[in-house]
Parts: sequence; C-alpha cells; structure tokens
Amino acid sequence: MAASAVRGPASVPEDPLAQVRTLIGDAACRSDEQCRTIAVGAKACGGPEAYLAWSTQRTDEKTLEAAVAAYSRRRLDLVARGGR
Repeated sequence: MAASAVRGPASVPEDPLAQVRTLIGDAACRSDEQCRTIAVGAKACGGPEAYLAWSTQRTDEKTLEAAVAAYSRRRLDLVARGGR
C-alpha cells in the first residue's frame, strides 16, 4: 500500500460525518483481509447509529478512528441536550 493512497486529514471537510465518509471513500479492497467495519455515531437508546465498511487499502485506521470518535461525541452531546 502506497502512503499516498491512504487518505489523511488534509483531504477532509469540517463536518464530522462528512469527514468519516470522505476518509472511507469507496472502501475498495483487493482482499478480504483489507475489509473492515466501524461503528459510527450514537443512538439515544444506546449503541451506534450504523456500521460503515472501510478498507485498509484506502484509509488510515487511526485517522478514521479519530474522525469517528469526533462524530460520536457530537451525536452523544446532541442526544443529551435533547433530553433523550
């Protein structure tokens, strides 16, 4: 995997969910070993909003995890402020 193929923070928008989707891109894999899923967001009743597929071929794991954590914190804050 070439380092230039991995998406990093320079190519992502400000909205946390848009960052996550931009980092994931098309999630193309060359082998099953490159395929992953990540829990995203938060529901009022607990658990994630969704699971998104992503590829180690296209996405840097630590950058993606940071973007997902930012989005999930934002969702938890919205849930708490909404009294749910």
